[in-house]
Amino acid sequence: MSSFLTIWLDYYEEDFHDPPEFPALTKLLNFTGQYLPGSVLDCRAVCYLWRFRNLHQAEFVGGDAAATDWPVSSIS
Repeated sequence: MSSFLTIWLDYYEEDFHDPPEFPALTKLLNFTGQYLPGSVLDCRAVCYLWRFRNLHQAEFVGGDAAATDWPVSSIS
């Protein structure tokens, strides 16, 4: 089951990207937290949630460009 869910998360991440609540990813995290704490799947799900929240925050604050552009150093 863990392998199936890991493949699903890695190859079809758009199924889990539903801002602002991310319900499918939250349910997956509830499952992994209860039955697979500390597993690769649990760690990946946490990383995806962190990334999706940051993308959503960047889109909300600065538009689409802020979500895709790398930070530019201000060194002169």
